[in-house]
Amino acid sequence: MKNFSKKFSVFIIMLSICAMGMAQKKVPVRVESSNKLFNPGLDMTNEYVKKHMENPDWNWVRQEFTRKYPEMNVDSLTHFTQAEYYLMTGDEKNRLKELAYLANTYGQTWKPEQLTHFAGIVIREDIGLEPDAVKWTKMALEKEPDTLMGKHLAVTYAYILAKKGNKKEALRLIGNALHIYPPDQPYLKIDRTMGYGLQKKRAMCNLFEVVANRAVWLNEKQKRNRYKGKVNFEKDKFYWNNVRDEYLVKEFAPKAADSVMLLGAMYYYESILNDTIGWVAPFVEYSEKYNNRTIIDENNNAWEVLTKSKKREELEKALKWSETTLHEKQYQKYTYHTYAGLLYKMGYNEKAITYQEKALVLVANNIKKTQEYQDMLDKMRKGKPID
Repeated sequence: MKNFSKKFSVFIIMLSICAMGMAQKKVPVRVESSNKLFNPGLDMTNEYVKKHMENPDWNWVRQEFTRKYPEMNVDSLTHFTQAEYYLMTGDEKNRLKELAYLANTYGQTWKPEQLTHFAGIVIREDIGLEPDAVKWTKMALEKEPDTLMGKHLAVTYAYILAKKGNKKEALRLIGNALHIYPPDQPYLKIDRTMGYGLQKKRAMCNLFEVVANRAVWLNEKQKRNRYKGKVNFEKDKFYWNNVRDEYLVKEFAPKAADSVMLLGAMYYYESILNDTIGWVAPFVEYSEKYNNRTIIDENNNAWEVLTKSKKREELEKALKWSETTLHEKQYQKYTYHTYAGLLYKMGYNEKAITYQEKALVLVANNIKKTQEYQDMLDKMRKGKPID
């Protein structure tokens, strides 16, 4: 029950935003706390749900909202709270019905992005809400005619069209939006490092999924359940090349279009499908063509393949990169370590141990590295896996 309470409170901000969009004659309460907007009505509901998890009395909840917050739109607040409750309890069908009620009842007052957001959610399941999603998306596009935002919002409509089998129009809408996303726009990745061109990568993945007849309208969890481990870059290369040749070349020079396509493919397998093994193939091609510019690049890229790949042909390519780095003395404490790991993973155990011993000597003044290198050497000597 504690986990439910914690998860339920996460939606405080989202609830307040939607309540503002859904309000008609009554204005929702705004309360500032720690610089975050939240809805005080949810505190009461949260406490109630903790005690009545199995069978909430929504009439009672509505009455309590009315009593405590008469200035709020109680109907919209109650239905949105129900939607979040169904989300937390895993009842997706009833959750989507609540969202459909909200959009159909209050959607005229919403911002365009709220309408397309709800449309994108309800089309993930086959419960007959596609006509409603089409209606909301068209309402959103009417509010943003011939604007960059309109092109962005039209991508949701493309998802719906793709689901209905209108592949040509879906590709046209996503293709129209592709150029509005800058490839150099920075964003913070999960590992706290900077990445670039997130929206561009997502748009490329959308194009790829439609071209390859994948279910572009699903969320990432659904896509992973359906495709992870069942698709790979080698088999998908034809479709990725289509994205490059039909769309990216209109925006980039041929060589740049190819490199951007490979970055999009890397994003698809790693971030959307959460398939690290599938990510390696486009990474190897990208590294060979565009990213093995220095000894440091070659060593780092070889290490990525070492730690993520299980395919001998990929490891062989990484081994060749690593071999070219060994002559530079200033980097040998790193390059010997990488080279040793690749040798060992490919079955050249004696040679691997020799190079790992050399690397260990070179990091003698670094306690942390010494321990790390010694651990790998011990595994090699015992014939144990190093990754």
